[in-house]
Amino acid sequence: MLPPLPFRSFNTHRRYNYLTSEDSLIVLGLEQFWWYVENNPDIFKPPQKLHPRRRWGLMITVRLICKHMMPW
Repeated sequence: MLPPLPFRSFNTHRRYNYLTSEDSLIVLGLEQFWWYVENNPDIFKPPQKLHPRRRWGLMITVRLICKHMMPW
């Protein structure tokens, strides 16, 4: 009898790229800047043809987070 998933270790050590505090900062930035982009269509123009599965302001929001909240 073989196990359902052979050679799988239950004691996996995952390496996370960000600390919990950094994750919280990114989430806070997403929340605040997403609201800012959505409520200022004069500054951040939505495209004429919106795709139903894509969020047009997400890349703008990420750029704002990188510009204002990241140390580089």
